[in-house]
Amino acid sequence: MNKKILALLFCVTMNCGAAVKILLTAALSDLHFDFRKQQYLESFAAFNNYGIGPADLYIVESLKKQGPTFLEEYSDHVYYTHVNNPHLRNQGINEAKAVLDAVTHFNFEPDDMVIKLTGRHKFATDYFLQKVHANLGYDAIVKIVYNGNMVSAAFAMKVKYLIELSNSLDYNRMEHNFVNLEEAMGNYILTKHHQGALNVLFIDKLDMHAQIYGSTTAPGCSPELIIW
Repeated sequence: MNKKILALLFCVTMNCGAAVKILLTAALSDLHFDFRKQQYLESFAAFNNYGIGPADLYIVESLKKQGPTFLEEYSDHVYYTHVNNPHLRNQGINEAKAVLDAVTHFNFEPDDMVIKLTGRHKFATDYFLQKVHANLGYDAIVKIVYNGNMVSAAFAMKVKYLIELSNSLDYNRMEHNFVNLEEAMGNYILTKHHQGALNVLFIDKLDMHAQIYGSTTAPGCSPELIIW
């Protein structure tokens, strides 16, 4: 899609007055900082290729308690959250709480559609972005993988349901039983969908390159790359 056309799409509101918001989560760890920074820069470059610039991106940073950092060069909306608990084994809890804190801080409207992305991953194409904009009548747009787990690194959901999801999670159970965020979110999505309480579009791909497992913090760790 033409860059200018895609950029205009992100400026056009839905009929109800709601808008599309791109929310990136970041965690600027001091461990292998330059390696992690390069991952974010590659992600930002991919957005730029699709005509999406600093005015379009909202970033919530979990580890640094204040800025500025290099993030301000790529986003006009950077929030340094203080909800991160470094003592948790289950980092998915920190992720969910950071997203909830961010949508509140940025004062998104209940019917805004949030495209939530893990900032260090990058799109191979603009397939998912186009998919969201072509299907704004849905409450959520997600990819479900094995055993009902949901890809939490890239999905779209209206703010009111994103808040409901975050508040419904049993964080104590997730920590003590090490229930991953993908499973917990998948359970919420599938249950609400089957009840007819959530209009969900299930998609088969995201066209996203994802850095996972040890490769999120250290170069050379395997596996380094998957494609959703």
